[in-house]
Amino acid sequence: MIEKRKADRVYTHEVMEYRLGDKEQKKSSAVCVMHDLSRSGACLYLQDEVSVGDKITLMYKLASFQKNAVVQWVKKMQDDFYMVGMMFHD
Repeated sequence: MIEKRKADRVYTHEVMEYRLGDKEQKKSSAVCVMHDLSRSGACLYLQDEVSVGDKITLMYKLASFQKNAVVQWVKKMQDDFYMVGMMFHD
């Protein structure tokens, strides 16, 4: 199997907040668990069903962290539980 990742990743199980859609849409936030993080993206566990191409804003209040990302892949783990890969963008 060919490795597609461009950046090293750090494995973590940090609880974070996320918001679906663009900043202008002002949707409410929800809680997720981050599985891993790299300079170019992240893998999350979340309960909302999302699709490839959906936009997500990640927020981590303790470190004033906020990143915009686009969903790259989705794997349904159980009912209402998804593993989601995303790529960061500005």
